[in-house]
Amino acid sequence: MSTTTTSFNILGIFITLIPLILSVAAIIFIIWFALTLIKMLQEKNRILAEISTEVKKFNQKNTDTF
Repeated sequence: MSTTTTSFNILGIFITLIPLILSVAAIIFIIWFALTLIKMLQEKNRILAEISTEVKKFNQKNTDTF
């Protein structure tokens, strides 16, 4: 009888930990998503800054020739 009682206790502990495990997993996913989004936006801003610099150079060349 002690074996079945122990298995029920382990199962009960596992069932009570499921919400905690899911909450931690959700928090980790949100942090991962936020960091990925920030990294992607930084790369996009870097590319846009390079394009802006090239356009400014191009405009300066064209205004100097006229």
